[in-house]
Amino acid sequence: MTDLLKRDEAEQAFALARLPTPFAVLFERSDLSVELFAPRVRDTQTPHAQDELHIVSSGTATFSRDQVYTEVKVGDLLFVPAGVDHRFERFSEDFRTWVIFFGQVHPCQVRPNRMVHHDSCRSGTKPNHASVGWSGRYSCPLGVF
Repeated sequence: MTDLLKRDEAEQAFALARLPTPFAVLFERSDLSVELFAPRVRDTQTPHAQDELHIVSSGTATFSRDQVYTEVKVGDLLFVPAGVDHRFERFSEDFRTWVIFFGQVHPCQVRPNRMVHHDSCRSGTKPNHASVGWSGRYSCPLGVF
């Protein structure tokens, strides 16, 4: 997919509900990736190596970014710097958000002694998603939750 004219959120949400993962990568180009994300039961996100924007497209939730909480609803825009712990909590069954990863891949920048680095993060290259069970985004997991 090189150029994107339109992605219908309702159509993408219908397809996302049938996927085994809570997100679908809808567009990628250079240092930009657009996903639709709908956490299931619990949001298990970990800090990412790129800055990200969330635009809530359906439902409501409580958003936590570095232990600061805010209520979010359709149309709200959220910014998460690379390396910052964040997640959605107490989300409605219909909760979904567009996620836009952008900018350079940063070395993991979270508090010392909490980050488990992997080579792809330090080198700024994409991890082999098939071998580590991820898809579509650069990620540096914190330990077991």
